[in-house]
Amino acid sequence: MTTNDETRMDDISKPNEISHPANSEKLPFFVYGTLRTGEGNWEHYLKGCTTRQLPAVLLKHRLYAQTYPFVFDADDDSRVIGDLAFVKAEKYVEVLQNLDYLEDYDSETHSGWYLRQVREVEYTDEAGNLQRVMAWVYHGGPEVEAGIDQSRRIESGDWLAVEDRVRE
Repeated sequence: MTTNDETRMDDISKPNEISHPANSEKLPFFVYGTLRTGEGNWEHYLKGCTTRQLPAVLLKHRLYAQTYPFVFDADDDSRVIGDLAFVKAEKYVEVLQNLDYLEDYDSETHSGWYLRQVREVEYTDEAGNLQRVMAWVYHGGPEVEAGIDQSRRIESGDWLAVEDRVRE
C-alpha cells in the first residue's frame, strides 16, 4: 500500500531519527491553518503541488491562535484537525523550501517562529482504513510558546471553526 508519495508508520522504525529533510524527503505535511485546502496560503503554496490532500488528525497537540495558528505538544487527549498533504516528488524540494520560508523556519539552525517537527498523524485512506504516518508539522517555536496567551486556545482543534481567522 505504500507509494512513493506516502511514508507509512511501519516503514519508520525509530521516529526520533527522522529530524532532517535528508533523512525523510518524502514525508507528507500535516497542515492545520492557512495552508489547509481552500485557504489562502494553500492557493499560493500547495495548490497543484500535491498528489492528494486528505483530512487528518494530529493527536496529543493543542491549537492556539494569536493572529496565526500554532500547535504545541500536549500530554492529554487534545487533538488538532487538519489536512495531510502528499507533495508531488518533482515539487517536493520547492514546496519544502517555500513552506520553511513562509513559516520563518531556518533549516540550517533548526530555529524560527515555527519549528518543523516530525509527528505521527492519523487519517482515513481512500479505502476507509485508518492509517498512521509520520509527517512534517510546523510547531510554534520557543518564543511563540513562551508568549502564548492560554485564553487563545482553540478547544475544537479546528482552525476552520474560528470565524475571525486570517484567510491569507
